[in-house]
Amino acid sequence: PFFNEVLEGTDRKLQAMGYRAAYIFSFAEVYTRDQARDLLNDYPVDGIILIGTHHSRSVEYLKEHAQVLVTTFSSLGPDHDAILMDGATGIRTLVDHLATLGRRRLGFITGYFDSRAQGFIEGVRANHLPDDEALRVRLIQSSFESWSPELGRRGAAILMQQPDPPDAIVCASDRLAIGAIQWLHQNGFRVPDDIAVTGFDNIPGSEFTIPPLTTVHVHKDLIGALAAERAIRRIENPDEIPLQIITPTSVIIRQSCGASV
Repeated sequence: PFFNEVLEGTDRKLQAMGYRAAYIFSFAEVYTRDQARDLLNDYPVDGIILIGTHHSRSVEYLKEHAQVLVTTFSSLGPDHDAILMDGATGIRTLVDHLATLGRRRLGFITGYFDSRAQGFIEGVRANHLPDDEALRVRLIQSSFESWSPELGRRGAAILMQQPDPPDAIVCASDRLAIGAIQWLHQNGFRVPDDIAVTGFDNIPGSEFTIPPLTTVHVHKDLIGALAAERAIRRIENPDEIPLQIITPTSVIIRQSCGASV
């Protein structure tokens, strides 16, 4: 659901500006340099937009050979356009909110270290909360699986089976939070009475978890539209300076954090 909204924003903007898109599911089809070369040979496109990208051999090839390359959610450096989200501020604001609610020992579940993880560390330090590495669970799988409910379940188990468990869990995605809440319910913990849980992304359905999930809203359709706009600008004006655009995030307060809503 997350990337679907990004793609919808991309597609609407491209159509409005007279362009068409061809979609490739890159996790399965484009990973090596040879596969990236075949992609450029098979699809004579004017530009490429990478959605949810990470550094790989195929991306390195595209950096070298694609005429126009725009990334979302990660940057390939100042020579390429990138549309990013302010994940650090979103997570820091969540940590601030949990601290005002009296939560003093916060755990964090993520798939890999990025701006969200950095925002969590900055938040706990700014609020003078325990900065314990044992409370930061990093579960690395493939790019897509790193945000799965199953990893959320695993992360909650690791945190809550510690001698001094947290009284709140901040998750780097809603899907991780959904898995964490399920594990907590199944193991006798009440959310939010015993432990608060928050997510990130504000995916469709996050308001229907039990309890409704406090999360961070990401302007997914805006990110997609801006990526399309930058790609078209670079196609039509090759000498234009690449831009790194950071889109804002906003906290959505619901009941899983323990706030009275």
